[in-house]
Amino acid sequence: MGTPIDIAILPYLQAWRSNTTSSFLDIRLLSTPRGSPVDPLDGATGVSFAAADFKLEVHVLPSDDLPTLTGTPLLTIVSPALPNSLALFKELANQLAAKGLSIDPNPPKAQRPPGSLVRKFLPPSYQNAVNYVPGKANNLVTTGSDYCCALKMNGIGSSYTPLDPPSSKIAWGQVIANLLRTPILAEAAGLVRPLSIQIADPTLVKNGGFLFITLGTGSPKTGAMKIYATRFPSLLPGKSRKLYSPVFFPVLASPAPGNYVKMFAEIEDYDDGWAKAVHCTQPEQLNRVKQDVSNDIRPVKEMGIELGWDDEQVTIWTNRQLADTGPDAALDVPPGTAGYAVDVRQEGTTNWHSLVTAEGKFVLGIIDLGGGVRQMELPVPINPVRPFAEKNRGISTGGTFWLPIYYTRWTGPALVLDDELAVILAGGKAVAAGNLKATNPGATLTYGKSYDFQVRFMDHTGGGPQTNDPHITPGPSPIATQLFKRFIVPLAPTIASTVPAKPALFSPFTAITQISVNRPLLQYPAVIAAAAGREPGLPDPDVDRLVITVEAESFPHDPLATDGSFQPIFVTTRPFPTDPTFQKPLLLDIQWQDQANVATHRAGAESQTSGPLTLPTARTLRIRIAATCTFNNGYFGDQDVCTGPSIYVTARKDSTDERNLFTHLLPSEQFSAYFLQPDVPSNQAAPVPAPNNTGNPAALLLPTASSIAAVAPSDIASRFAAALGFRVVGSTMKPQTGNRVVFGCASGLRGIIAPDGSSITFGTKIDLGLRWLTVLRLLVTRDWTWDGFQPQAISISRDGNNVGTIKFPRVASQDAISAASAGGVDPRATTEIVFIDSINPLPPPGTFPQTLNPKYVVTPMFQGSPTADPPFTISIELPVTTPPSQVPTLASAGIAMAPYVRDQAPNYTFSEPRQKLIWLEFTSPLADPHDAYFARVLRNVPDPLLGVSEVELQPLPGLPIDPELVRQIVQGEANDSAGLNAMTQLIPSDETPTTRFALPLPVDTSSPELFGFWTYELRVGHTNKIWSTAQGRFGSPLLVNGIQHPPPQLTVKVQQTTSGITTSAPHAVSSFRGSVVAFAFPRTTLWFMIYVQATQVDGADSRNILLLPPVQGKIPARGRERRPLFSDSWASAVFDNTRILSALAGFGFDSHAKLSVMAVEMTASGTTPIIDPLAADLGRQRILRTSGLTAVPQRC
Repeated sequence: MGTPIDIAILPYLQAWRSNTTSSFLDIRLLSTPRGSPVDPLDGATGVSFAAADFKLEVHVLPSDDLPTLTGTPLLTIVSPALPNSLALFKELANQLAAKGLSIDPNPPKAQRPPGSLVRKFLPPSYQNAVNYVPGKANNLVTTGSDYCCALKMNGIGSSYTPLDPPSSKIAWGQVIANLLRTPILAEAAGLVRPLSIQIADPTLVKNGGFLFITLGTGSPKTGAMKIYATRFPSLLPGKSRKLYSPVFFPVLASPAPGNYVKMFAEIEDYDDGWAKAVHCTQPEQLNRVKQDVSNDIRPVKEMGIELGWDDEQVTIWTNRQLADTGPDAALDVPPGTAGYAVDVRQEGTTNWHSLVTAEGKFVLGIIDLGGGVRQMELPVPINPVRPFAEKNRGISTGGTFWLPIYYTRWTGPALVLDDELAVILAGGKAVAAGNLKATNPGATLTYGKSYDFQVRFMDHTGGGPQTNDPHITPGPSPIATQLFKRFIVPLAPTIASTVPAKPALFSPFTAITQISVNRPLLQYPAVIAAAAGREPGLPDPDVDRLVITVEAESFPHDPLATDGSFQPIFVTTRPFPTDPTFQKPLLLDIQWQDQANVATHRAGAESQTSGPLTLPTARTLRIRIAATCTFNNGYFGDQDVCTGPSIYVTARKDSTDERNLFTHLLPSEQFSAYFLQPDVPSNQAAPVPAPNNTGNPAALLLPTASSIAAVAPSDIASRFAAALGFRVVGSTMKPQTGNRVVFGCASGLRGIIAPDGSSITFGTKIDLGLRWLTVLRLLVTRDWTWDGFQPQAISISRDGNNVGTIKFPRVASQDAISAASAGGVDPRATTEIVFIDSINPLPPPGTFPQTLNPKYVVTPMFQGSPTADPPFTISIELPVTTPPSQVPTLASAGIAMAPYVRDQAPNYTFSEPRQKLIWLEFTSPLADPHDAYFARVLRNVPDPLLGVSEVELQPLPGLPIDPELVRQIVQGEANDSAGLNAMTQLIPSDETPTTRFALPLPVDTSSPELFGFWTYELRVGHTNKIWSTAQGRFGSPLLVNGIQHPPPQLTVKVQQTTSGITTSAPHAVSSFRGSVVAFAFPRTTLWFMIYVQATQVDGADSRNILLLPPVQGKIPARGRERRPLFSDSWASAVFDNTRILSALAGFGFDSHAKLSVMAVEMTASGTTPIIDPLAADLGRQRILRTSGLTAVPQRC
């Protein structure tokens, strides 16, 4: 069992016919199935729509309240099925199948595009017709630049997207919609049913009200019914009138919610079916938005008279149908207008002529609807369109739609169907006998005459007022009038004699001595308007002379060119000979003279009015010939309409002297080189990643792809263009607006030069990055009309090998052409040539990087054999850009100490602090003599044994060198040591070659940060022995974690008192980023030892003997106060005089023997206490640092 089929029913008012005996309401009832018209309406076994007999219940409600599905019908009308209805629908399905189409049984449901809005530009003709004041549809209409901007945006960034192939399925709704466009077929199919409803009591309708029709008892069972009511005005007995249904209202079980005030007002305005604000204009320019642009291009084809009407109201109705937002979006109030009929009459006459009439026989397959050739009116539709730019910005559906400025235009034939004459003239065939075709309107469009226009509304059933029906409801402009003038310029004349074609570039040309010229033709439909009754394509009878302009060739689209790419030198005119047949040609004689400078000739030449034409040599020239007419204000639209486009003949001659071709620029402007980093930066410029989890702290780590992408610089082509003062679009480099530049590139650089030479498109970014791009810039001192180069204009060689040639095209970009200005330096006097060469900076295999010294030779090549300057040479030195390939690998590490220093023998009471450095041993010496090992600090953290173990760590920093996204080198530039200071060079040992290097301290020797652990990055880098870029300075990194430099020197203070010797020394203090991060109490212990000096037997030197056991230092009471952190905790110990003297006596020393002290700092011992770490337990506890030997002052 199928789904029941829904039906929509709408009654369209046509007329009120009333006399003294009877009154009738004429309607055309539209009933449409929402599904298949040939399937059962009940979805089972019932009758189909096409075969159904309906009983129609007519409801007439004399009320201003919205009707509901209640009440008693006024009467019931039996409407039987039409005899051809079912057969017609089946025949349509068969014809669709024959074309490969099938009916879709479950088509997608039609929906309003979400977020859509329909807008319209109000042209001046409408504003003038209604004395426009904003207010009725403020947000839907515009008089400003919105519409123009939408059209301009339509081409920005847009690209062609092929349409999806048409579906092979079609919905019945589409079939029915197409039937409704032909009212005769719609009636035959039973979609439209004309009805006359007798109103027995005329007082029922005297105050207006609603009418709606439902299916009554006895009608076939259907799905849901969607019933709409039409509102009729006050209808009086004996006063017949035409009626129209501009808006429908939903009929529901209860009154439909919403505000319908605007709809009631619209019915009052349009219940007679006539447009109230008709306006028209004749296109004078191609710019359809601003008709007052006097210098715009004239129409190239007769566009007739453009017509519009009721712009604001049509926009409101269209939004009501399409838009899904706004105050009316929720209201189910479909408009009753399907299209419009336009009538015309010549001003001053009374008979109107319909412009929408068509005729034909209505035979569908074997179904003949009868009546022979029948006439009917077809509506002029109005359809909004959405600019492509909306879709290009990612708006797939909805968005802003625009109604056309004018809804239609009349060029002479009917406004509907194809213009049969135009089809025949275009090579097509005439409409076959009996087929539907437009009917001749009965009015002829002719220049110099005025025409009146009126517009009738046509509903979906084909109903509406007729041509001569009266206008009932007044409006601001029910009739519009337009004077029709000629705005079509004459076409180009034709050459009767044989003349050489335009000379091929770089080839000889034969001079012309005479040209024979015929009048131009005037084409359809303008020829009909110019002289009624003539056949299309006759000689233009309005042309009476020629305008002859001698021009020098520049470039296409040159604003100084009158047509094509030629600049005028002088202008003259020649009349056509008198001839009533307009067939006799004009003979034009020509002479030649040499001219050295076309600009000089242009500035001083006087227009020639008689005699032969004088043409200059040394340039490509053209004789441009245009037809012109004598101006008549009552016939032509304006003066500029009288002169048409041109025909032309060209010629040229080689030059004899081309010295001083180039203007010499500054060396830095004329020749430079650029080295660009790729879009993904090389690893030395990227942040160094965290160590891996292999457990090897010295592992070589490279940045990941994600870490590189996170710091990727701007586009490489953009950087290169900015360095040259150019601009870039995508991967295409162009000069700034106003400069003519011709690009060339070496064969090794995969670049595509534009046909006009004005841009270069790089085939791949790989060609731009990590190589030298040398740029040669030359300024050619010839104006833009000069064409003296050979096809390969300039040859460029490097180091004796040709690397490329530059073409000098006879075109220029629109940016360069449009910037020509008056006064100052003439931009047309010169052309810049830019040649880009690519040099691979990588050294040959088995060699080390070296600086480069390319030398270039530039050779111009001319047509003919002119005198010229000799070729010139230019060179430049380029630094090394290739980082060392050697990667440091550690073999071992240790501590290097300065020599031991003590007081001079025989004394031995003190020793100097010893300088200590980390030494690193690599697995191999440096391969390149220009290189060295370098190091830099990435991070340091405090020793967790001395201070807090949790600190906030910053990401490892990248190599602090100039990213050199664009490195420029100019002639004569010196070594700038770029990037050399980014790392610290390691100190080599005296061995040659050596693998051992000392690591300089990162901070001062006394800095407490030396107690911590350090992360280093080691690289091999180029020294200043060779010129290198910053990015080419250093090789790949080796990351080394956990390096601990020798700690700061421990100092000990000693003081002798009457009771003994007091010694003190500071505990180790951990520091991080300049702040103390130590614990509340020291985590180290300080031990003090006292020595006595004993002289050797030979008296040459002394030795120190430990006098007493080591004593552990104590922190004084003032230092043991609890604080969050400490920074200056000193520990001290006292050696009692009694013990000292006893020990001296025990060793056999006298009481005045020389004494010295020494301090040793031990790290924490863990959970097991160490009692005697410097004697019995020596080796069980780590010694952090020791002081030097310090003499005890002698007591007086």
